Amino acid sequence: MKKHLHTGRTAKLAYRCSLLVLPGFLRCRKAALGASTNSLAKKCEQKVRKGMVIKMNYFKEISPEAIRKNTFQLIGKEWMLITAGDENKANAMTASWGGLGVMYGKNVAFIVVRPQRYTKEFLDREETFSLNFFEKEYKDVLKYMGSVSGRDEDKITKSGLTLEYSDHTPYFNEARNILICKKLFKQTLQGEALLDERLVKTWYPNKDYHDLYIAEITKTLQITRPLS
Repeated sequence: MKKHLHTGRTAKLAYRCSLLVLPGFLRCRKAALGASTNSLAKKCEQKVRKGMVIKMNYFKEISPEAIRKNTFQLIGKEWMLITAGDENKANAMTASWGGLGVMYGKNVAFIVVRPQRYTKEFLDREETFSLNFFEKEYKDVLKYMGSVSGRDEDKITKSGLTLEYSDHTPYFNEARNILICKKLFKQTLQGEALLDERLVKTWYPNKDYHDLYIAEITKTLQITRPLS
């Protein structure tokens, strides 16, 4: 029997929610969010302030091979949120570069992160991270999460997304699919290793080469249905 997962929220949510209805865990997010000059942030805040009733989602654990989406579509077109940290502090960034495959006899994910990204501090500190994939209605949220730094504002709160944890690894309850990953390899890309010099000119004019991470996919979660 496949295991269904639902991680309940604690009192930590009190500062983010103005309504918690039981039974059913129906939540209306009306967080007191600060004003932002970023238009994408405003879009996210408006959606939160509309008083949408959000249902906590159930997830089931599946094998990575059971993900039906084409990887080029999943990452390159729909994007993902790389999320790292712990219960005290977490951060996330949008990514459209990366891949899924097999390495060292394991199902793995490949991600690349530039040195200036705030999420990288969390990635380097923790052994695990999550990759979160969403339905298309979250596109504006992903745009916002990729354009604002968590150093400058509490973008997770402003996005309206809900952090959950799987064995201390943060992920988002609103995601459709979640990959929990354990780091196996990390290396900074080198300009001299790029055989096409146009790649350096196009993507690294400031020599801020990505760090490449290869991580074992230790758990794959798929949404089944919201709680009713």
